[in-house]
Amino acid sequence: MLDFKYILMLFLAASVAACQSPRAAEDRLVAAFGETMFGGRVHSQDGISEDGKEFRLAKWDSSVEISVMDGATAENLAFVQDTLEPFAELTELRIRLAEPNDESADIRIYFSDQKDFVINDNEPAKCFAQSRSDDHGRLVMAEVHISRTDEETWRTECLVHELLHAFGWRGHTHRVRSAISYMHGETELTRWDDYLMRTLYDPRMEFGMSRNDAMPVARTILHELMNEG
Repeated sequence: MLDFKYILMLFLAASVAACQSPRAAEDRLVAAFGETMFGGRVHSQDGISEDGKEFRLAKWDSSVEISVMDGATAENLAFVQDTLEPFAELTELRIRLAEPNDESADIRIYFSDQKDFVINDNEPAKCFAQSRSDDHGRLVMAEVHISRTDEETWRTECLVHELLHAFGWRGHTHRVRSAISYMHGETELTRWDDYLMRTLYDPRMEFGMSRNDAMPVARTILHELMNEG
C-alpha cells in the first residue's frame, strides 16, 4: 500500500507542474516573438544587426494591396486570395488582391520560372521574401518569390511562410510549431502563428519599437490572448 504522505507529495508535484505549464508556454511564445520580429538577417538575441544597427519593429499600417506579378494563373490567384483571408483577420488590416502586374501594389508576388534562388550573396533558397520599411517602422514594400519544381509546378507550400516575412516577421523561430519554422514542416498558419500575428498587429505594439521596449508589451498581449475564453 502506498504511503499517504508519498501520494500527497506526488499530487503536489503534479499540481506544481500543471501550474508551470501555461507559464512555460507563454515564455516560449514571448521568446518566439523576439526571434521572429527582431531576427533580421542575423538572428541576434539582443536585436542588433551585423552592422551595429538596432532592429526596430516593422509592420503595415491600415491597408495593404497585393498583386501577383508573374504566374498570375487563375489557380494561383485563387490560391493567393484564399491564403490572404486569415492574414486579414489576424492583422485587422484592409487587405485587397489587386489586378495582376500592378506595379503600385504594396506586396508583389512572383511565381517564378526559376528552380531556385541565391539570396544574401551566397545562400540558396527555393522561395524568399524581402521587405522595406520607412524610418518610423511602417512597411512600405515587400516582394515574395516562389520557385518552380522539377515537375514544373510552383512551390505553393512556401507562400504562407514568405507572407509572414512580408507582413513583418524578420526572423525564424523553432520554439513553437509555426509556418515560419523550416524545421516543423507547417505550410499553413498554426494557432501559435495566430497568437504571434495578433500580438504584432495589436495597437499597443507601436511602429518602430525597440526590442527592449516591445518585449514587455508582447508578454502582456500574449498573456491576454492565451487566457481568452
